[in-house]
Amino acid sequence: MDLVRLHGVPVPLIHSYSADANNSVGAEYIIMEKVRGKTLRDLWYGLSEKERIRVLSEIVAIEAKLFAMVLPAYGSVYYDRDLPNSVARLPIVTAVSPAGFCMGPNASSRYWYEERSAMDLDRGPHTTSARLMQAAAEKESQWFRQYGSPRLPLDIVYREFTNYQTSQPEEHLQSLERYLQIAPQLVPTQDWLQMPTLRHPDLQPNNIFVSEDFRVTSLIDWQHGMVRPLFLCAGVPRYFQNYGDEESENLVKPSLPENLAELDEDDRELAVEQFRRRHLHFYYLGATATLNNSHLQACMFESGLFRRKIFDHAGEPWEGNNIPLKADLQEAADATLEKLRGFIGISSDGWVSNDRYEHAVQQAALMKKRVTEYAESDFERAMTEAHWPFDDHNEKE
Repeated sequence: MDLVRLHGVPVPLIHSYSADANNSVGAEYIIMEKVRGKTLRDLWYGLSEKERIRVLSEIVAIEAKLFAMVLPAYGSVYYDRDLPNSVARLPIVTAVSPAGFCMGPNASSRYWYEERSAMDLDRGPHTTSARLMQAAAEKESQWFRQYGSPRLPLDIVYREFTNYQTSQPEEHLQSLERYLQIAPQLVPTQDWLQMPTLRHPDLQPNNIFVSEDFRVTSLIDWQHGMVRPLFLCAGVPRYFQNYGDEESENLVKPSLPENLAELDEDDRELAVEQFRRRHLHFYYLGATATLNNSHLQACMFESGLFRRKIFDHAGEPWEGNNIPLKADLQEAADATLEKLRGFIGISSDGWVSNDRYEHAVQQAALMKKRVTEYAESDFERAMTEAHWPFDDHNEKE
């Protein structure tokens, strides 16, 4: 909070704190100033279109300040004096950030959940995106080998999909191992997409305070903040986004139905809520295009949403549910197959015109050669040779 305040981000002033319970109080503590204004949650559903746009512009302007920060690695921010000498760190020293701040281990809850807090894990700081993405899954793999046991999905809605049977940790471990095989390919080659970026960890209305004229006075709840590559940070915050809605995803300017007054009360409420969600999504991205364009470009980056989703699902503490990660891996396989088809020049059902057939055969052979050369083990090379998807095969086997 002290660091982001130096960069113009409104946060409460910290009067005093202790990260060590060995003090006169007998507990860790933090004392900060009282925040001015009301939470956005108190005003959320009563905002006019103009007020909503003002708040969104304020939030995006704050995010632009965060995205402009120069940070040396991925992890969490500390005062150097608060870390034991044995803990790895990298100093944060810029014209805006004086000496004393550093990047250290990842403090997000997933790295300290249950038995993970006592495990010897690679929590960073990490200097490469590939290592960050691998460490997230290795953390869970190590936990499985030490503590994994069969359990029902914690989210009850998923229990039907497991036929109300316990999920086996070995199954999820296999998914993690498959993720580790593709993790390096999920990292974009563009350097700007790998810039260490700090975002607020939970940008929800309860954590945003605004004044009477709808200016943001403070953001609270930074305790699980972490620095990640831009391509993993990008995206519309959960409470502002409307993913899954075709008009929002195609950035169609929202409008209320012309026959709104004629609708019955229930349909009218649904139409107004749909408009509100589309309005938030559209104008958040509109403000981002104006004030934080690198973020917009990262949002639009190919498969960006999928890359973030599979990273999150691979690094989340397991709670008896293997379905999201398995679905992500299937999506990754589908995307890879689609790229291969595009390179070879064939349709989804394998069709190619007569005049392009020989070229397609050559391209398929070339791609098989490249994939085989990049195999990381003899077993992987043998499996690629034996199961190349574009070779002739018996469809009944």
